Amino acid sequence: TQSTRIQGTVSVYYYDINNFVFPAFSDLVVDGLRVAPFLQGDSRFVGIDGETSFQLHRHALLNFDLGYVQATLTTTNEDLPRIPPLHGRLALEIPRGGLTVRPELVWAAKQNKIARNETPTDGYAVFNVNASYLLPYQNYAHVFAVRAYNLTNELYRLHTSFIKLVAPEIGRGIQFTYSLRFF
Repeated sequence: TQSTRIQGTVSVYYYDINNFVFPAFSDLVVDGLRVAPFLQGDSRFVGIDGETSFQLHRHALLNFDLGYVQATLTTTNEDLPRIPPLHGRLALEIPRGGLTVRPELVWAAKQNKIARNETPTDGYAVFNVNASYLLPYQNYAHVFAVRAYNLTNELYRLHTSFIKLVAPEIGRGIQFTYSLRFF
């Protein structure tokens, strides 16, 4: 849907995949990592993805994204491994001239729809702030950006990570970038 102040999209999907390849986690551990031979099986993925933007003010946009998928083996109705939980993002985008500031909250629910021998993953919420300055010219533009991520230093793990049991996601940090874009 689209209007002058509100824009959004929603995608609903259903995939029936024959011979889907997936890691089947075992109890065997080698060098601190669980062995996961890859198997094949018929599977079904049912999900929804959506995003919405609200024009709050001439210089303020509220963006909201949401996603969810359920994935199972069709022969046994078992959950497939490494499927992300319900997750989303809420961001306030503030453009002013060439400067854009974007504080955001990124979150994921607990994932307890898990495959055999897979471990559940706790939910989390992470706060980030991104800022960029665009200096445009006729055929190119300079982009200066700073990204401050995980500002609350949340200890969290992505359910889709192969190494989630060994290493969590990165803690608090800051990143500076410069790019030159030609068009």
